[in-house]
Amino acid sequence: MDRLKTKRSARRAQNTKILQEAMSLLSYPTADKLKLTGIYDRLSANNNELSKINHALEEHITDKELKAEYVAAAEYNDKAISMLAEIRCKIDGLRHGDSTAAAAPQNANPSPSDVPTAIDPRLPNLSMPTFRDDIHEWSAFWEQFEQTVHLNNALSTTTKFFYLRH
Repeated sequence: MDRLKTKRSARRAQNTKILQEAMSLLSYPTADKLKLTGIYDRLSANNNELSKINHALEEHITDKELKAEYVAAAEYNDKAISMLAEIRCKIDGLRHGDSTAAAAPQNANPSPSDVPTAIDPRLPNLSMPTFRDDIHEWSAFWEQFEQTVHLNNALSTTTKFFYLRH
């Protein structure tokens, strides 16, 4: 059961990382169809693996823990499905020419409004688990925090501490 929980923790952290990449990519009006398709495929595959792990773990969970585990699994699944729908919609828009970026050549000079700036974007609220001084929960907490926040070089130290505190 511990191995399954470790696998699930890693998959959840990966899902969160891919979701952040997708949100970042979708925020640009000139999003590339190839990158969007790659993110879509990665998130879909990772979420499918997470569902398999959750299903295998269900046999080992006590009735007392079942509700909380099921709610958490449903939230991860819902976020992934919602993002997959957004990505698919953006890809369809690019495919049908709803965006001028689809026809723009790659080597064109971008206008100043198209160039990303160094200003930190307002980050979404992350549903990170809270560490409550239980040594058994530390590994799962740290794996997700490390993948999502700690190793994210785009975040300032202040922002990382903000996520750690909340």
